[in-house]
Amino acid sequence: MHDEPMHSAQLEELRRSLSMPPENLPLADLVPVFVPASFFESGNWPGPYVLLRAKPLAVTWAILRPQNTMLYVSKDAADYWERKHLPWREQAMENLVRLSENTLTSHHFSRTDGTAYALVMMHDDGVGPSRLLLNGHIKDIFPEGYSVAIPERSVGIALRRGASETEQLKIQELVKKCFNEGTAPVSPSMFDPEEIVVDSS
Repeated sequence: MHDEPMHSAQLEELRRSLSMPPENLPLADLVPVFVPASFFESGNWPGPYVLLRAKPLAVTWAILRPQNTMLYVSKDAADYWERKHLPWREQAMENLVRLSENTLTSHHFSRTDGTAYALVMMHDDGVGPSRLLLNGHIKDIFPEGYSVAIPERSVGIALRRGASETEQLKIQELVKKCFNEGTAPVSPSMFDPEEIVVDSS
C-alpha cells in the first residue's frame, strides 16, 4: 500500500476507526508493521514500537481496516489489552501467518531451472514487508540463509544466500529503484534477518 492521497471514503473510515474504544478494536485484524525508525525521533508517537538492530527500521502495530486503511495501535489500546492479559503481540504474528498462508510472496525471481533466488512481498493488503518477520517460512524456501531489504514501505525482499553475482546485482538494482522512486522510502540496504527480529512478548 503506497502512501497515496486518500479518498473521501478512506478518510471517513479513518475517522470511524479513530473513534473506536479499545474494547471494540478487532484483535483478529492486528498486524506488525515496518516503519522508518525516524518516525519515533520526536518522542511523540502515540503507541508502542520496537527499534530494530537494523538501525533505519522499526516495528509498530496496526489494525487493518476497510477501504485499504490501517489504524496504528495507540498506547491506550495496548494498555487495555495488557490489563486484560491478552497476548496481543503474539496474536499479531498469528494473524500475519494466517494472512500469508497462501500468499507469502507476491512475486519471485527464478533461475532457468525454476529455483527461486529472490522473493518479493508487495501485497494488496499493505503489509507485504511484514511477511519478512516470518523467518521460519522463508527458511523453508532458502534453507541456506538469506538477506532482506525493505526499500519502500510497501515492498519487502528476501535474497537467497549464495545467489550469483548477476542475481545479486539484479536485486540490488531493484532495491535501489524502489528506494529512489517509491512514495515512502525506507532503506536502500540489505540486512541479515536476525537484525529485524521482534520479540513477541
